[in-house]
Parts: sequence; structure tokens; C-alpha cells
Amino acid sequence: MGTIQITKERKEQVLVFSIKGRLDAASSPIVEESLMDWIEKGENRIVGNLSELEYISSSGIRILLQAAKHLQKTQGKMALCGVRGHVKELLQLVELPRVIPAAETEEEGVILVMVRGPREHP
Repeated sequence: MGTIQITKERKEQVLVFSIKGRLDAASSPIVEESLMDWIEKGENRIVGNLSELEYISSSGIRILLQAAKHLQKTQGKMALCGVRGHVKELLQLVELPRVIPAAETEEEGVILVMVRGPREHP
């Protein structure tokens, strides 16, 4: 079993978190707890940088969707960025970008949550 690392930083009024490693059934509770804690503390603009995410399971996809739905209830916004390789293919296959917008870079992700709602797409 691999390990997972979650880091966070603030960019303007946006909380940007990064995940390194594997987001699977074993690590999903850790990420879920962090996301729900941030949302409960009032974070309403969140960008997930997945550039160092090696793998995501259905459990990982579920927690991303759950966080996005919680944010929508409070007019919050969430985006992902840096999604690559097999993770990108899987997220596109399950049409996650229809619910959570995706950007190439962290800076573009920040712009998405600053100016667009979670279901508004170009």
C-alpha cells in the first residue's frame, strides 16, 4: 500500500490542495476528512491540484463529487487542475469534468473558481 500526502496553500481567496500518491479505498478517508473539514470551516472556493496523483479509485472519485456537492449547496466552487495520464482518462470516462471543471494549470483553476460556478462551462 502506498502513502498519500495532502498539502494546502492559499492563493488569493482560494484554498488549493495537492494530493501526491494514490487516492484509493485506503487513503480516501484521509482526503475526505480534510476536504469536509475545510468546507465546514467556511472554505467555499477550492482547487485540487492532482498533478502528482498516481492513481484514483471509485472511492476517490466519490469524495471529490461529495465535496463538490457540499460546495454547491453554499454557492461554493471547486475545480481540479494538473490531471494527467490514467487519472485524466478515468475522470473523463466517468465525465467528472461535467460536475467539477478541470484546468491545465493551478493558476487557471484559481481563475475558474473565482469567476465561474461549478456547473458553468465555456
